[in-house]
Amino acid sequence: MDKLAGNVGRLLRLLDDASADDRVLQYIRQVVRRSQHVLRRDRRQLTAQLKLRADAAILEDIARTLLEPERLARGLRFSPVQQSEDDGSSGLIMIVGEHHSGVRGADYIPDVGGRPRVLSWSQDYSIRWWDALTAEPIGTIMEHSNWVMGAQFVPDVDGRPRVLSWSIDGTIHWWDALTGELLGAMVEHDDAVEGARFVPDVGGRPRVLSWSGNTIRWRDPLTFEPLGAMMEHDNAVRGAQFVPDVNGRPRVLSWSQDTTIRWWDALTGEPVGAMMEHDDEVEGAQFVPDVSGRPRVLSWSIDGTIHWWDALTGELLGAMVEHDDAVEGAQFVPDVGGRPRVLSWSRDTTIRWWDALTGELLDATMPYKCGVNGAQFVPDVDGRPRVLSLLGRTIRWRDALTGEPLGATMRHDLGVDGAKFVPDVDGHPRVLSWSFQTIRWWDALADEPLGATVRHENWSRGAQFVRDVEGRPSVLCWSIDNTIRWWDALTGEPLGAIIRHDAVRGAQFVPDVDGRPRVLSWSGDGDIRWWDALTGELLGKTMPDKHGVNGAQFVPDVAGHPRVLSWAYNAIRWWDALTGKAIGATMRHDFSVGGAQFVPDVEGCPCVLSWSGDEGVIRWWNALTGESVGATMRLVSATNRHDCRVDGAQFVPDVDGRPRVLSWSGDDGVLRWWDALTGEPVGATMRHDLRIKSAQFVPDVAGRPRVLSWSACGIVRWWDALTGEPVGKTMQHRAIVIGAQFAPDVAGRLLVLSWFMDKTIRLWDAVSGEAAAAIWLDSAPVRAEVIALNGAAHLLAFTDRPHLFRLVSA
Repeated sequence: MDKLAGNVGRLLRLLDDASADDRVLQYIRQVVRRSQHVLRRDRRQLTAQLKLRADAAILEDIARTLLEPERLARGLRFSPVQQSEDDGSSGLIMIVGEHHSGVRGADYIPDVGGRPRVLSWSQDYSIRWWDALTAEPIGTIMEHSNWVMGAQFVPDVDGRPRVLSWSIDGTIHWWDALTGELLGAMVEHDDAVEGARFVPDVGGRPRVLSWSGNTIRWRDPLTFEPLGAMMEHDNAVRGAQFVPDVNGRPRVLSWSQDTTIRWWDALTGEPVGAMMEHDDEVEGAQFVPDVSGRPRVLSWSIDGTIHWWDALTGELLGAMVEHDDAVEGAQFVPDVGGRPRVLSWSRDTTIRWWDALTGELLDATMPYKCGVNGAQFVPDVDGRPRVLSLLGRTIRWRDALTGEPLGATMRHDLGVDGAKFVPDVDGHPRVLSWSFQTIRWWDALADEPLGATVRHENWSRGAQFVRDVEGRPSVLCWSIDNTIRWWDALTGEPLGAIIRHDAVRGAQFVPDVDGRPRVLSWSGDGDIRWWDALTGELLGKTMPDKHGVNGAQFVPDVAGHPRVLSWAYNAIRWWDALTGKAIGATMRHDFSVGGAQFVPDVEGCPCVLSWSGDEGVIRWWNALTGESVGATMRLVSATNRHDCRVDGAQFVPDVDGRPRVLSWSGDDGVLRWWDALTGEPVGATMRHDLRIKSAQFVPDVAGRPRVLSWSACGIVRWWDALTGEPVGKTMQHRAIVIGAQFAPDVAGRLLVLSWFMDKTIRLWDAVSGEAAAAIWLDSAPVRAEVIALNGAAHLLAFTDRPHLFRLVSA
């Protein structure tokens, strides 16, 4: 069974080509059909579905025969070099449900109509029920007219189970929990409803508490008529909590962007006691009835602090607890290791424990390389207290006492928006999580598989293949987790020291700068840095910019000296590559620069070509003086004559005997040629139906120069570079194209390689446009290319780690 993990693509190809008398594969076809409601959302779950539904002996037969080359379909095929590569979903049980837009939240309800269910709500305006065991959708979809901000299941309101929901359309609704029918009166606010809560007993009657804009209100749960006085802050309310007894009276605790936390009498709506105030917006607050013999309020803020307040007097208590950035959340825990603690998580990328009485920072701080989205303390998971942490697109368990990671990483395809531990679902502890459109169940006790794959902790931004770094083919990759890493291209193992650069946007390997190999990196924080490529050591002086750096390029010789070209906001600058000092005049657009390219010789002068998306222009600059030279190339919409964006440009020294510039615009979906010397448009416009992502000039494909382009609508196309006419069959897929590349010689064939948001890589015959079989990865690749290793063709792809495939048939 271990061989099934990471080889789902191979198994599905076998199913596609299975003959009617292949007993094993025909049996698996039946299992797949029964699992289609799950697999159509995430194919990685096939292994888990087989374990749930298939006969163990047949699974062993599949595992033994899965990798036999003769069972591969005919045609061009690449096989993974690492056969049992972990796909990052070892603890995944199933995808519970999928909305059409971002999921705002989900909740597990153990019994609704005799079955356990999951309730979810979404930016697609809907609230939905799902069977918690089979993942089947249940009942009628409940729908608002805009994003749903939250929902609450209430088992009994006026004799029937209901769902309370609220939305940025300004409304609060009741729904019949069994039929999905809209019930009773609708309440409508002037602003988006940020929160609501059904409370069964306030002063002897049930009520609904809601907050919208800067106000908080009580309402009758059946008529939605307002009850009592409105409670009002000076700015938007971030949240509210009903507390049944504070000093003998029911109260409402609220917190706001006006920097305050306030108490209100729950029956009259009158403010009670002193305001509690931070230096900046308050992110959250929690009433704790007894800390060292006194009721307290715990609060946290984007000012980076966590405070204790006396719940009766509003007095600030004890030492201030402080993170290095905004505090996203906190939780009081009365007993962890024999002492009361506060758990907190912050944009400074840490989860921390604090002594609840002294404010002392305790050991077992949990540092990460990317922002923490949330955390939850769970007192007992498999006999140990644990912290469930959400960071980037992963969910991890940590030992609550030591901070050490535990169990398997739970990995979504996109950023995790929320997760919660559920101690018993059909007899097993699980984790419920949601990310973008999907909701998933995970085995809470799953262990990290043996030989688990090392990867970045968040999405990769880009990668560069380097044929020889200390005798090994390697891959340089940079990630949203603020790291730059080397990977062995053959084994997928990480190499050398991790380079840490906050907000890194790009990197470039340079084999020799002043006698040593280096890595150049640039950042959204506005700096450009050199690193030793072998040790990861920071070298030389940082090249600073006032704005986030969008791109940089090392140029080995400009006027006899190595330089770095960079662009940030509307400026393009030169830097001395050895000293880090700025050189010459700044080249400046009126709006933000989309990119730049150094061209060593344009009519005898070294130049810089640059383009500005918002300005809609392409310009030439003298690389030595920084002066604007030549004619400006300005893109004008073909449909309504306004200036349109320039999303990219490329200088080509010779097209039909003249230097040209190729440009593409997502607004119009067009590619254009320009005369590089006069700035005049040349030839016919090449037009896509939707936004163009990028393009590549290829000087010779079957005897003619061509342009390869790809668009957001899943289309990759060839164009005749001289006439602008489309050439050959359109290469079309159902997902957004991330990138494409012409591969001139793969086992003697001309191919186009393209990679997509649906996690696939596809190879196409460059002449006929016919597709070979897709290669499936566990997440969308940021880069793919065909390379030669040991004299054989290989396909190298990068997601959050490298994937290497060898050509096995053609």
